[in-house]
Amino acid sequence: MTVRRLLAGEQNLHVEAVGTGTQDLSQIANSLQECGLDIVRSEVLEETVRQPFNHFGQKFATGN
Repeated sequence: MTVRRLLAGEQNLHVEAVGTGTQDLSQIANSLQECGLDIVRSEVLEETVRQPFNHFGQKFATGN
């Protein structure tokens, strides 16, 4: 679980949680609501791709 708190605004708490199915996500949402949080928006992410820096644009990163 990842929690980010922004400085201001009504929607200033972002929670990222991981589950194996919709039942897990429902349980997580219920737990957050029991803690007094209002869930304004939720999104389901299917896939994340990361790629390490491979020197693409190196001249911009180093100034060379």
